[in-house]
Amino acid sequence: MPFVMAAIGSASVFCLVGFCFSLLFVTSSGIMWLNIVDHWMNNCGLAVVGLLECVALAYFLRHHEIEKFIHERSEIHLGDWSELCTKYITPAILLFGGFFTCLRLAMKSGRTT
Repeated sequence: MPFVMAAIGSASVFCLVGFCFSLLFVTSSGIMWLNIVDHWMNNCGLAVVGLLECVALAYFLRHHEIEKFIHERSEIHLGDWSELCTKYITPAILLFGGFFTCLRLAMKSGRTT
């Protein structure tokens, strides 16, 4: 029973916080805030999420078991390239691209054109 109460309490707090943040979008400047959040999420947020997924898959999850599962069901076998891409190449590309995209957005944020 204590877990049920904790779940109900945490769900209530989560919903209340979400409700309070969503009030920002129904104000007269809501479309401006929506554009800002949408632009940031599409340019920087996706790179960060992709990077976190690569790190989680390569270093914290059972990468070799997942790779074995995929190879059993796939016609294309990548061999050692899979681990190399997941651990090093893809995170490097996401870091490089995400950094320069966020830098470009930060430099452009002061201008209106």
